[in-house]
Amino acid sequence: MPEMQKIKSKGQQILSLALVGGLIYLAVLWLWPTVFHFNPQYLVENSSLKNKTFSGTVKEIVSPKLRLKAYLYEEQTNPIVSVSFLFKESGTAYEPQNLIGSATLLASMLKKGAGPYGMTKFNEQLEENAIHLGFSADKDNFYGVLLFIKDDMEKAAKLTNLALTSPKLEEKYLSLSKNDARQKYKFMLEDPNTYLNIMANEKLFSDHPYRRSLYSEINNILRRTPDDLRKYTKQYLTRDQLIVSVSGDISEDEASKLVDSLFVSLPTTSSPSNLKRAKIDIASPDEHIQRKINQSIGLFYGQGVSRQDDRFYPLLLAMEVLCGGGGLNSRIQKAARANQGLTYGVYGSLANLDKADFLHGRFSTTPENFYTLKQIVREEWEKLGAHGVSAEELQQVKDYMIASEPLRYADIDNISATMTGMQKMNLGLDFLQKRNTYIDNVNLEDVNRVAKEYFTPQNLRFISIGDSDKMGVEKKNENSVD
Repeated sequence: MPEMQKIKSKGQQILSLALVGGLIYLAVLWLWPTVFHFNPQYLVENSSLKNKTFSGTVKEIVSPKLRLKAYLYEEQTNPIVSVSFLFKESGTAYEPQNLIGSATLLASMLKKGAGPYGMTKFNEQLEENAIHLGFSADKDNFYGVLLFIKDDMEKAAKLTNLALTSPKLEEKYLSLSKNDARQKYKFMLEDPNTYLNIMANEKLFSDHPYRRSLYSEINNILRRTPDDLRKYTKQYLTRDQLIVSVSGDISEDEASKLVDSLFVSLPTTSSPSNLKRAKIDIASPDEHIQRKINQSIGLFYGQGVSRQDDRFYPLLLAMEVLCGGGGLNSRIQKAARANQGLTYGVYGSLANLDKADFLHGRFSTTPENFYTLKQIVREEWEKLGAHGVSAEELQQVKDYMIASEPLRYADIDNISATMTGMQKMNLGLDFLQKRNTYIDNVNLEDVNRVAKEYFTPQNLRFISIGDSDKMGVEKKNENSVD
């Protein structure tokens, strides 16, 4: 009898849950068009950030002893300080043949002990004082980030300086970094997104050092010795290549002294750079990499312009209309939605490296839909070049970019990183205030003139990965845009 009561009670619970679930389902159906439906333009028009711009003041300071220049943004809301710094012309593309892999390994090594501290003790010092310290390298630069509570400024500066000037570049720690590199190498081989990006770099940049990756240089990386890393540090982590920014609860005087204490004892001058401008191979035929995966991924590329070029903002806005941050309102997304389920997402932008500037985009879909979506991307690309954008499209993209910009400055670490980029690209102290004006001042004629120049059939190349057995056969692009 008790068992029957338990069963009856359980049945009543299930029935109650079913009724509640049904009511929730009906409520969602009723509210979806007005509440849950994602509409980027609605969000922009009703955003409290609309037409807002950065209201703070960025200052240039000079450290009293080393005479190092830095950008400073004071923000006293929380007792936290963020420091962002980079060394120009010190990334993986700038390494000479006998030091290939040094930047990648050094970024991993600089937290494996420094000065009097072994690896465990060094990281305990960071954790006990709630100090975040990190290093990384990309094709062009070697980066550092530092975040700490203001009361721990002296300790944070000391540990960072030790990491930069007295790292434990010992074989026992280097072997750990090499093991990390091996594991990342295996991941690169297995992850289709990462592998596709690596292969695209190799095909686009041919014999230029920008083609380098952990995948292509794993053997060189594993050959590196502690002496190689010391040579790299002496030649590339130098004060003449340093760019630094500070933001948070810190005064001008405090920030100036902090810069000195962070970078004292660094080498003064670097080795001269001889990296040549890259020739991006857009003219070669599209390429596809066979791999049995559940979705197919496509990358597409075209020549671009430099950050200082007058065409930069018009081209950026044209790319946003095609496949940018406006989400479901971009042209390719709209065209893909006309064929339900064609894509998991299409994204694109304008990339600027020291020695290369290019348009790039990404899309993914099921294998059987891949060539249909690829053709949509191609057609929309060519339509943009042939017919340009409308005044309404341009205004929507401007509104989106202007309204979303303040979100980038919600954290002081984002602000310090942005200021470091501002210095490297010579954008000026007032860039944060003027950026939205630069966007708003672009006119329709400029956008369409640049679109006609860059969105051509000849300036588009696809590199993709997926299961060819499920993708069918690609139809030749015989139809030109009217």
